Amino acid sequence: YIKSEARAGRMGTQLIAVVAEGERARIYLPATARDESAASCDLPEWRPSGAITENSRYMLPPPYGMDEWWKLFTPRQLVALTTFSDLLADAAAAGTDRDGAQARGGGQGAGSAAAGFASDGVRLRDGTQCAGTAAARTASKETPTRGGGQGADSAAAGFASDGVRLRDGGRGADAYADAVVTYLAFAVDRLTDRNSTICSWDASRQHVRNVFARQAIPMTWDFTENNPLGASSGSWCNCVSGISRDVEHLPASVDGGAVVQRDARVRVGESAGVVVSTDPPYYDNVPYADISDFFYVWLRKNLSDVWPDELSTLATPKVEELVADSVRAGSKDRAGEHFESGMAGFMATLAANSPAGAPATVFYAYKATETKGGEVRATGWDTFLQGVVDAGLQVTATWPMRTELGNRLVASGSNALASSIVLACRPRPASAALASRGELLAALRGELPESVRALQSGGVAPVDMAQSAIGPGMGVFSRYARVVEADGSAMAVSAALGIINDVLGEVLDGAEAELDAESRFALAWYGAHGHRPGPSGDADSVARAKNTSLAAIVESGVGEARAGKFRLHGRGELREGWSPLHDDRLTVWMAAQHLAAALERSESEAAGLLHVLGGHADRARQLAYLLYSKADGAGWAADAAAYNSLIAVWADLRVAAAAAAAAAAAPTQQTIV
Repeated sequence: YIKSEARAGRMGTQLIAVVAEGERARIYLPATARDESAASCDLPEWRPSGAITENSRYMLPPPYGMDEWWKLFTPRQLVALTTFSDLLADAAAAGTDRDGAQARGGGQGAGSAAAGFASDGVRLRDGTQCAGTAAARTASKETPTRGGGQGADSAAAGFASDGVRLRDGGRGADAYADAVVTYLAFAVDRLTDRNSTICSWDASRQHVRNVFARQAIPMTWDFTENNPLGASSGSWCNCVSGISRDVEHLPASVDGGAVVQRDARVRVGESAGVVVSTDPPYYDNVPYADISDFFYVWLRKNLSDVWPDELSTLATPKVEELVADSVRAGSKDRAGEHFESGMAGFMATLAANSPAGAPATVFYAYKATETKGGEVRATGWDTFLQGVVDAGLQVTATWPMRTELGNRLVASGSNALASSIVLACRPRPASAALASRGELLAALRGELPESVRALQSGGVAPVDMAQSAIGPGMGVFSRYARVVEADGSAMAVSAALGIINDVLGEVLDGAEAELDAESRFALAWYGAHGHRPGPSGDADSVARAKNTSLAAIVESGVGEARAGKFRLHGRGELREGWSPLHDDRLTVWMAAQHLAAALERSESEAAGLLHVLGGHADRARQLAYLLYSKADGAGWAADAAAYNSLIAVWADLRVAAAAAAAAAAAPTQQTIV
């Protein structure tokens, strides 16, 4: 009903409150009639046209009638954004004597001529070494005035007006103006990201959250209308300063560098012998071409004169984008075929053109799974790694790299991957042998434990362990020319990944043997019941199987037996100030639980406890891996996050614990009485 009413044009907006700057913090005020009146205005004559793709996974506004780009903005936002866009033409005119038009307050050529730019007719899009950087630096430091014109900037820098545009290789005043307009157009695009009806309010940081807090355009019911003329996040000044800071890090001149926009397969094919490092698309994860139109429609308005070839289409090209998008392809099967054939073609080209002396590195982070034929599989990994193997490549090394922000919106309250996995791939030797399923399994059991221990010692969090272990596991699988199943067929990557995951489980579960009896009981009981109570009789049976007794379990403080029920104590019930030095029945379980609880209060408290635990600390870390696996599998997100966090900061806790130990051992000055 709501969608139907919205499509009929009967959905409106209501101003709820106004956020203002107080003396020490933001203040929230009720909206007044004056505020309502100020928010009301007519639509501008120009607005960004074009239909938004109907994709229920990534484009949520269209079903509510917001099916064109201009409908994602309030009239007041459109007036502001189009005004900034229109002023770019004034900026270009003030920098060069272009088309004979007059700039505000001073001649057109004055700005670039004063900075030393000659008008040579060569445009920015056709290449220059220094005009773009110099122009943006000048633009970020000089404020144009109505009275004197901008021409003084380029004239002072020695640029003459030669009529040659930057796209044609110009290095004079015209190219200077093109560069300034290009960078300012980027600022307009940044402005749109925080000035639309998709922008929500970030209460934790008390500022406007941008449109692309996720890689999608959601439907936002409560939105924030930013002040582009202010000085906070999302204002024009803030957007320009962000661009200028980026430009400050660019070299003033570049020798030998080149940027080419090409199909990846074509580019690798024509670049034999070069080292390739790539971050490939993730199956059906994000149709970037669709969501990038949000920015493209503004770039096309603002830069079509500067970059006519690059902005010649009404929207971004989409047909060749390597993504399994069933909406675009028309069906899930055709989408999968498009991605799989494209990935296979790219990997084959990569293998054929890789140099002998260096590996290709591939960055990947994929966790999504689906069930197919009763088998749980990571479709993105299956397809990608199958392309690697079929192309004749083998994985020779793997590293997890912490690349994601913990406070990003997509990770809030979830166990989203915190790392990208980097695979090093080399052509598989022609002499590679065949192997049976049994031989693969034996090789994995012989080599994976050491790799897992190395990953754990490197601080890989439990949430990343399964993905991180794929690398060394695939290193074993891909070294063979083919792994032969019992029926003579070649083992698929999906089957290999299942075996790798099973062996990883064996490796992690093997750490249980190093635990004390009470901790082994608690781990088994936790996997079955969590912190919920269960029959005491069952608990007693499990305790005996673990070579302990229920009485010993209760005495150790792990849990309590009452009224025929037994349950494990939760972290919130643990006593603060607990010390292993005063625990006569110290268990690894209690060490891990107290560490997790202390970390939830502060890292310094957890580091202090880690210092006191000594040798028990490493076993507690091993237990945390096992607990994360059980909590994640059972959907206990809070527990999984707690154990994952403990592992993720383990290296920092170690450093802090060592510092505490050094401080405790340092001699102190005493007074003799």
